[in-house]
Amino acid sequence: MAKLTLNVSDEVADEIEKFARREGVTKTEAMRRILSLVKVSNEESKKGRSLGVIQDHGGKLDVVAKLIGV
Repeated sequence: MAKLTLNVSDEVADEIEKFARREGVTKTEAMRRILSLVKVSNEESKKGRSLGVIQDHGGKLDVVAKLIGV
């Protein structure tokens, strides 16, 4: 497995730390999950699709937001 060192802003580092704590995972696992989301976004974008945030109303799905630039 390759090891990678990243320089990020304090704000980005704080967000990664918060995400990891909230999910109960390491920062490494947090970054894997974050990058998986970016990978899906890129793959779907190539198909003319985009990611969104939905709200489930008992089987009826409403689009709440469209994620741009992920």
